[in-house]
Amino acid sequence: MPETDYVPSERSEINKLIENRLNEVARKERRHLLIFSTFGLFISLTGLIPPKISAIGVEFTGFDNRIFLIFLLLFILYFFITFLIYSITDYKKARADWIDEGKKSLNVRTGQSKHLLPVLWGKFGRWAMYKLWFFLEFRLPFIYGATAFFTVLLRIIFIGVHI
Repeated sequence: MPETDYVPSERSEINKLIENRLNEVARKERRHLLIFSTFGLFISLTGLIPPKISAIGVEFTGFDNRIFLIFLLLFILYFFITFLIYSITDYKKARADWIDEGKKSLNVRTGQSKHLLPVLWGKFGRWAMYKLWFFLEFRLPFIYGATAFFTVLLRIIFIGVHI
């Protein structure tokens, strides 16, 4: 029966897998999605809508709150969809690379150590690191964006009613 040995370089291999996985456009779309979602959640949960907006030297005053929230909702939806489109290919490539790396690491390494615990612990650490990265890079922006979208939508529906 072959002996197993934990190879510490596996840590750097997982770092290579998760490093810079999102392309630049997807990163920008994620950033905008998170910014507009935060803005939408803040406005929806507090009910604070700015009385005037200054943009490019033009000042908007006395605008309808519903119109403002509808535009905010459309921005959140736009960035949600664009992040989905741009990140799906990056996600698929990262997933395929992870599966390939997993198949490579299934090969039992021979070495001096007869203990299986360091090998299993190392594989668990790689798995946990990948899952955390996947959650932060892909799932969290979608969850946050969807939450903001529905919160702003509810605020639009019940704008005259105190929630």
